[in-house]
Amino acid sequence: VSPELTNANLEVLLASPMMGQLMQLVFTNNSSGRLAVESICGNPHLRNLTHLTFERCNLDDHEAFSLSTNPRLSNLRRLD
Repeated sequence: VSPELTNANLEVLLASPMMGQLMQLVFTNNSSGRLAVESICGNPHLRNLTHLTFERCNLDDHEAFSLSTNPRLSNLRRLD
């Protein structure tokens, strides 16, 4: 996900039903990381996601725990 992606655009992107086809999602050096966690945890479309990466997004332990224990992400095999 581009560092230039705005919070509003991120919400629209993650809300798309097309996200159900996505298997891998990478956020790198992105200030929208925390918003992405909230959007991902509440997203019913990301059931096929197997790999999720947040590089240099300054997520805290609570956010990482929310992702790793979210039942909607039961197919997630890798969380970085």
